[in-house]
Parts: sequence; C-alpha cells; structure tokens
Amino acid sequence: MSVRVENNTKWVIFIIISIVSTLIGLNIPNNPNPHVSTNKLDINVWLKSVKNNGKPIITIESNVPDNTEGIVILEKDDINYRVSLPVKFKEGIVKTNEFMLKGKNLPSGEYTMRFKSTLDIVQPIEVKSIIGKNYSNVKSKYIQESMLGKRLVFIKKIDL
Repeated sequence: MSVRVENNTKWVIFIIISIVSTLIGLNIPNNPNPHVSTNKLDINVWLKSVKNNGKPIITIESNVPDNTEGIVILEKDDINYRVSLPVKFKEGIVKTNEFMLKGKNLPSGEYTMRFKSTLDIVQPIEVKSIIGKNYSNVKSKYIQESMLGKRLVFIKKIDL
C-alpha cells in the first residue's frame, strides 16, 4: 500500500511541476535575446548655429550618445570646395573648427553642410554599446545604409 501512495504522490508532484512550468513559460517575453532592449533610440540632429565671419564655425546639436564621432563636410560645387572636419559630440553639441579656403575667407553663397557619423565598428565602445551593431538600437530619419553599413547622415543647405 505504501508503494501505491508513493507513485500517486510522484504523479501529483509531476503534474504540479508541469503546470507551474507552463505558467512560468507563458510569462516570459517573446524576445529572442532577453539582454537586448527592444526600445530603439530615436535620434534627431539640428543645425544649431553657423558663426560666420568669413570663416564659418558650424555647431550641431543632437541627442546622440556622448563621444559619438563623425565628420562635418562643407561643400560648394561651383568653386570645387569640399572640406571635412572630424568631430565628437559632448553633451549633445559638436562644434567645428573654422572652414577656410587656402587660409582665407570663404566666398559668400549657398553651401551644403553634411554631418556623417562614423560606422558603428569605429565608434568608441561606450557609443557602440548604446547604438548597437550596425545602429540596430537606433531609429531615425537620418539613418542611411551603404555597402559598408548604416550611419547617421544629416544634410542642410546654408547661406554664408
């Protein structure tokens, strides 16, 4: 008789464990990698100011992570002018050095200003951990994809 009670007890314990396991399984979120957030960082970029004394200094504001690296390019096709300066964001702001033409003032007119972030593989580790591989943790209208990968690209026409 005691053998029969032990078998029944084992079945009851087995059924309880099965029910509890099923209930726990139902509460696990359907995220294939539970250590990766499904919330994406919505990144925006704004041209904050252009200080122009003939040698413009461009200031850009963004909510990118601190230490995000990139380049600011200023170009004007009709004079074959294209200069790029490396930049790094601190507290949401990046400011270029002066743009010049052979050490002198730039001619006035309409220029195209571009900000391009570097690819994720060359961003600092603390930036990579936020933006994810190939900017996978970022949603933004400024994300552009190339053969090399994704990056942020912000383009604005400015009058100097």
